[in-house]
Amino acid sequence: MAVYRKEILENYQNPKNRGVLPGANRRAKEESPLCGCTDWVELFLRVEDDKIKEIKFQGEGCVISIASASILTEQVKGKTLSEASQISEDMIRQNFGGDLTSFRETCAFLPLQALRTALKLNGKKDRSD
Repeated sequence: MAVYRKEILENYQNPKNRGVLPGANRRAKEESPLCGCTDWVELFLRVEDDKIKEIKFQGEGCVISIASASILTEQVKGKTLSEASQISEDMIRQNFGGDLTSFRETCAFLPLQALRTALKLNGKKDRSD
C-alpha cells in the first residue's frame, strides 16, 4: 500500500509554481522545525486589482509541506484576496483526503500560514526573515 496518494506524490516530485517571482509585491516565509529538519515555505505573490495574478513558492521540507504548497498555489491563482483569505484548514485537509495526523497537519498548513501572512501585508512590505 502506498504511503501517499498518487496526486500528492506528483505535487511533491513535480511541484507547480515553484520558484521565485520577479515583480512580486507580497511575500511571506514561514518555518516549522517538526520533521527533524526545518521545513520552510516562502510565497511570492503579484497582486493587481485585488486579484492574485501570479504566485510562486520556494521551500524545503517533507512530502506534505511541498505538495501542500504546490496545491495551494494552484487553488489561489486568479482569486481575489477575499476569496484566497477564505481558504481554511478543512480545505487543506480535503486536499489530502482528510486523513492527516495532527503532526502532518502542521506540515500541510505551513503554506496556508504563509499565504495568510502575505494577505495581511496589504502590499506595504514583505515578511521574509
